[in-house]
Amino acid sequence: MTAEELARILEVLSQGSFLLAFIFGAIVIALYAGKRLGELITPPEDEEYDFTRMLSLAMIVGLDVYRRSYVFYVFLLEFFYVVLCTFKPLANLLLDQSNTVVFDGAAWPLMAALIVVGVLPTTPAVVQIEQSLRRFAHRMAQIPDDFYNRVMALSNEEIEVIVASSMKHRSDVELFYTVRNLLAILDFDDDEAIRRARKCAGLRLFGMWTLRGKDLWSQSEYQRYRDIIDLLQPRYDELLAKVHKALDETLASPFIQGILATHSIAIDAKYEKEIDDWRETARQQIAAAGGKNSSSAIARADLMTAWEKITDECEVASKRHIALFSIVARNDRRALRELSRPMDEPMLARRGAMVREARFEDSALRHFAAMLKTNSMQAEPWFNSLLTACLISLIAAVFVMTIYRLGTQSVMDWLKLSPSSAEAAHLVRTALVRSASDALTLGLAFWLSGAAALFWRSAKVSDEAWLTYYDPKSVPTSSYFSLVLASALAAFPALMLQFVIFYSGNTCDSAVGANCPQILVYSTLTNLGVSVAIGLFSVGLCVITDVINLPHLRDEPKFYLIICGAPILLTAFVLAISPDYLEQPIYFLNQVLVFAIISCLTVLLYGKFLTARLEAQHQAIAHHRSSSTLESQAPVGTG
Repeated sequence: MTAEELARILEVLSQGSFLLAFIFGAIVIALYAGKRLGELITPPEDEEYDFTRMLSLAMIVGLDVYRRSYVFYVFLLEFFYVVLCTFKPLANLLLDQSNTVVFDGAAWPLMAALIVVGVLPTTPAVVQIEQSLRRFAHRMAQIPDDFYNRVMALSNEEIEVIVASSMKHRSDVELFYTVRNLLAILDFDDDEAIRRARKCAGLRLFGMWTLRGKDLWSQSEYQRYRDIIDLLQPRYDELLAKVHKALDETLASPFIQGILATHSIAIDAKYEKEIDDWRETARQQIAAAGGKNSSSAIARADLMTAWEKITDECEVASKRHIALFSIVARNDRRALRELSRPMDEPMLARRGAMVREARFEDSALRHFAAMLKTNSMQAEPWFNSLLTACLISLIAAVFVMTIYRLGTQSVMDWLKLSPSSAEAAHLVRTALVRSASDALTLGLAFWLSGAAALFWRSAKVSDEAWLTYYDPKSVPTSSYFSLVLASALAAFPALMLQFVIFYSGNTCDSAVGANCPQILVYSTLTNLGVSVAIGLFSVGLCVITDVINLPHLRDEPKFYLIICGAPILLTAFVLAISPDYLEQPIYFLNQVLVFAIISCLTVLLYGKFLTARLEAQHQAIAHHRSSSTLESQAPVGTG
């Protein structure tokens, strides 16, 4: 950049109070978004997540997930801010009867920024708007579902199988089988005995990795959780003491001792078929002692009640430590990266040699670390598919429409000029800028509308309220009607930006002799019609998302033809009945063509990309399951 160009830019900034205020307002909103986004709309209320109140949202869900949500939220707030900033110039256009869109003065952009950061989140009448934007940003980054799913995935693992192959966790395996065998003798159901035994073993295992993980995690990362560790440590020690006390009391019970002696049971060994024999012996022993009112029956009932209470407490505490483990591991990127590497791959470079730190050799720890990566939810497949499809369609539309403009509007001038002349360069530049302007606003409208519709569908699917499309005879029209309106509302502001951008540098000359306020009204009505067409297109994306999972409909071209054709015909009709368009046939064809290019390319590419992403996800899940099956086939001693 030359000194002359820099001086020109500074001169524009110094004279343009509106521009400076607009930039300042955008920065304020971006800074505010980080603070507001950190507030969950529905904070965790379960007892196992009570400690998360001491952490920021970025620490709970991980910095990468939080940043993804931040990008979505800032974009939505800034777009809302831009819409507010254009409202006043449009209002002035109607009131002052001027023939240009004028942006001047610093008051309005600052007022718009104040509305976004002050009025929007605090005024009861409109607070739902801000919460909807924040909920959308959270959902796009899978907040807090990503965190909950990681905790649930780790909680449901077969701990006894995972730690069985590691000598470091011999005591954890023995604790599991001791509790499981005793609960089975006490007549707990098999699945219930295993579940409760896992909670006791899980409490001990994850408590060791969190509360006593000073030498496991990075020192700087571990110190961030010192207050939480100090808070959880007493309860952890108390519960482990209760578990061992209950084990001693249970093993000392004459009722239990009799069964152990009868079957020569090694209480900390693995048994399967023998458990039914233990239960039969217990029933016979109670019957011989006098039935349900005998001392043996009462002793068993008391022990069952005690174990139910203790294991329920262990379940809550175990999930609490699993949640803390998930948070620490996800935020300690270096440790998670090293734990996730294959065992046969060197890890750390030290003094010129590749070595493996002992703390990263724990096979159980490595398994759960790998699970954190595997169960980390990415952006929903439809979002990346739609975004990629819209970007490619946008680029294609700019390229095609630039050629179209050069070939229709300026063909005679082009033939008269040398390709190297300044006039030819001006023609190309003008065609490129106008094509980019039209394609950008329309592409943004398609993306916003499609994202709103697919987000609506995703939320309905989660609530099990979405009516899936199966065949043309059972189209859920009632569900689609409100979806069309919501999608059209999302597209409309982006379409109005095209009017603002064009008339901010041009006067309102009309082929039908209308003034600027009348053109604004006409443009608003036209854009409303086009927004409905884009809303229909967005519903079509939801239909495509449904049929991709239906093999007998997936490859039928009629869906893509209808989804492309119907919005194009509606748009052409809307433009045809709008003033000025048929009087300028080249411009009319230009608008229809750019709409057709973006809509057709977007729906075709979206279907292809979504299919590829879903298949890749299914393959990754199948690969993880097969890998987990192979790793879990470890020998375990039997009694």
